[in-house]
Amino acid sequence: MARPSRSCSRTPPGRDEHAFAVLYRDLQPSVLRYLRILAPGAAEDLAAETWLRVVGKLIRWSPIRTGKPPARPWTTYMGKLLVVRRLLEAEERLPKREPWTDPM
Repeated sequence: MARPSRSCSRTPPGRDEHAFAVLYRDLQPSVLRYLRILAPGAAEDLAAETWLRVVGKLIRWSPIRTGKPPARPWTTYMGKLLVVRRLLEAEERLPKREPWTDPM
């Protein structure tokens, strides 16, 4: 009887280095492509930060057990949240403008 491959095992990727490597290899190109559309100059940094977040949350993530989305939308959504956070932080650093008032 053939054994299932480790990438198809029920072990969560957060506890299985091989499963994480497969996940990274399969998803990194699409995550990077998506982030290049949202933030062209910062895509590489955002992708790295996205994977750090993924690793931190991967142990608790299981689409079967928790009803969470599949890995691709979940990972790209985490990247999108980082883009939004960077935009908000950049906006906070801008000097505050006086509200426009009509001279009439």
